[in-house]
Amino acid sequence: MKAEYTISRSDVGISARRPISVWKLLERHKVVRPHDHTYHEICLCVGGSGWHLTGDQRKKISRGSLLVSAPGQVHSIEIPEWLELFDLFYLAEWVFHDFQDYWEHPQLCMLFGASLLYSGQELEPARHLDLGSTFADAAQRECEDLLAAIKNPVVSQLYLRATFEKILALVGASMEIHEEGTRPEVWQSLRRIETFIQNGEPFRPKVLASGTSIQATHLSRLFVRKTGKSPMEFYQQRRAQVACVRLLNPLRSITNIAMELGYSDTAHFSRIFRRYYQVSPRAFRIRHGIGSKTK
Repeated sequence: MKAEYTISRSDVGISARRPISVWKLLERHKVVRPHDHTYHEICLCVGGSGWHLTGDQRKKISRGSLLVSAPGQVHSIEIPEWLELFDLFYLAEWVFHDFQDYWEHPQLCMLFGASLLYSGQELEPARHLDLGSTFADAAQRECEDLLAAIKNPVVSQLYLRATFEKILALVGASMEIHEEGTRPEVWQSLRRIETFIQNGEPFRPKVLASGTSIQATHLSRLFVRKTGKSPMEFYQQRRAQVACVRLLNPLRSITNIAMELGYSDTAHFSRIFRRYYQVSPRAFRIRHGIGSKTK
C-alpha cells in the first residue's frame, strides 16, 4: 500500500506549545484514503464500524478498537458506518523524553515508543488492538478530558502529559503485549544507555555487559540485531532525541542543553543533532514555533 498523501504536524496543530492534540471525528460513509503522517497517532473507536487497512492486513473496527501508527506508516479506513473516533496526535520525543518511567512496562515501550528505540529497523504496519468495553469506556473519558483541556486558551502541559499517560496506562493494563525476541541483556543495555543520557554521562561500553553472562562483543551483536544500530550509535541518536524535548522548552538555552547532555560544546551538539534531524538545534526550535528566523 502506497500513501496517496501525507499529513504534517502543522496540519493537526501540534508544536512545542501543543505537543499533544486530539480531534473527535465522525465518519458517516467517507472513505479515508491511504495516507501516512509525520507524527505519532493513536485512534480510539468509540462507536460505529469500519475496516482498517495496513499493508496486506484488513481488520474490522468497532467500539474499543485502538489504532497505533508511527510516522511513515501507511494505513486507510474503508466502509465506515457512522464511525466515531478520537484521534490523538503527539510528539513522541516529548512523551518519551525519559524512558526510565516506562522500562517496567516494556509492552508500552514496544507499542508507543518502538519508532524511537528501534529507528534503525524497517517500519512494521500500524498496529490494531482491541481494548474491550471496560478499558474503552475509561479511555474515552480521558480523551474527553484531553479534548476539553486543549480547547482552553492556556493549556497546562503537566495536565496534558498526565492525562495522556493515563490513556497509555489503560492500554497497557488491558492486554499483555510481549515483544518476542528481546533478550533481557538487550533491555538492560537500553536502560543503562538511558541512564547515561539522563545523567549527562559519556557512553561506557564496558558497563553495558557488566552483570550479564555474555561478552561485550556478543551483546553488541544482539543489540544491533534488535535495534538496527550499535550501542554507541543508539546512544548518540537517543541523546539527540532527548535534546529535542529540552529544545521545546523556550526557557532552556541551547548551551545549557548541550552541557546537560554531556556534549563537549555547542558546535559538537549541533553537529550530532544535525546528523539525525537534518537541521541545527536553533532551526529545530524555529520549526516548532520557538524563536524567530530574524534573530
